[in-house]
Amino acid sequence: MKILQPPARGQQAQRVNSWAEIRADARQMIEMIRKDEFAGKLWTAAYAVAHPQLVTLRCDDTSPPCQAGKCGHHKRFFVLNMKEKSGYIKRYFKHEVIINPSILFGTEMLSAREGCMSNEYVGTVNVARYNKIKVEYYIPGWFGLKKISEDFTGLAARIIGHEVDHFRGEYL
Repeated sequence: MKILQPPARGQQAQRVNSWAEIRADARQMIEMIRKDEFAGKLWTAAYAVAHPQLVTLRCDDTSPPCQAGKCGHHKRFFVLNMKEKSGYIKRYFKHEVIINPSILFGTEMLSAREGCMSNEYVGTVNVARYNKIKVEYYIPGWFGLKKISEDFTGLAARIIGHEVDHFRGEYL
């Protein structure tokens, strides 16, 4: 697995149907993000990384469909960096893998600077996002995927909004 060019703009990531479907990729992503192996030239660490930002073991990164992000292997999940140095992620998130997140509603639109590892040459740009959101997502459970509904505010809401954008093929 490695970072590649992001999928083509507007390409949708596929819903995850089971933990077994993504388990190997999720575990590898968790291991990589804990070691800061996703950090590029500008970034020293990452809060989170979405599956659509990567090429998986199933992809042939030399084939044009995979290079264009159209191989169909991109899934709707992201992993959080629970070892992130400031400890922010561990304080505000309960789960390391967020599967099929949907933002149900948001309030208090705010503009702030954000960066993205998929477009690190851009640096940071101003992005308007909701400061408070209600999110429905899934986590791995004993008997399949377990549904969670939770409210997030501040940076946590921005992180989720940013990663959800990747599922829609949107990048800074």
